[in-house]
Amino acid sequence: MRSRVPASWLRARGSHGRRGLAAGRCTDPPGAGAVILAGLTLATLAACGPVSSASAYSGGQLSDPVPLPAVSLTDTAGTSFELQQRGNGLLTVVYFGYTNCPDVCPTTMADLGNAVRKLPVSDRDKVQVVFITTDPQHDTPKLLRSWLNNFDAGVPRKFVGLSGDLPTVQGAAKQFGVVAQTPQTGAGGKITDTHGAQVIAFSPSDEKARVIWLPGTKVSDYTHDMSKLLST
Repeated sequence: MRSRVPASWLRARGSHGRRGLAAGRCTDPPGAGAVILAGLTLATLAACGPVSSASAYSGGQLSDPVPLPAVSLTDTAGTSFELQQRGNGLLTVVYFGYTNCPDVCPTTMADLGNAVRKLPVSDRDKVQVVFITTDPQHDTPKLLRSWLNNFDAGVPRKFVGLSGDLPTVQGAAKQFGVVAQTPQTGAGGKITDTHGAQVIAFSPSDEKARVIWLPGTKVSDYTHDMSKLLST
């Protein structure tokens, strides 16, 4: 179903935490665990404000687009990365997660890579996918770059991996309206990392968030919406 999402939903996530979010536990591989805030139902979106079925996008469309936050983090080459400066003229797609995530994060990144590859050749270099780790203690620059290389093969613009100290990352997540709780390490080194799993797309024309995709979005839907965002 195609829906229009109020901008208040995006802004509210920083203060509401789990409110309105459907939490799902990933299957834990040896030595790791994860709790992913997996998304919103349309009923929940409706509770946050008016939802319209008139949207031309497959994802949820913000009725009041939100500007790309002025976030400064560090990329995998150790260089300062200013999102507002680097996003100029590009369709910027932002996702928060961590490399030890057993399913939702790698699935989402793989789907985004496939979606970009399905775009017309002339449009592929107009999309910048940005992955911000919610577990900077364990996701070293080398590990983050190696992990992202699994998903951006054949994509003209390599996926950008960003990090910083945990308070900085959490502050950035709050600006995006994304939950990013402090990772917890339990017995046997089991890591629990709770974070929002929405993907946010910022239009290349005005650097404002126009569309939010939730877990389970089809590759064809990502590609459809990317094409539309690039043409408007």
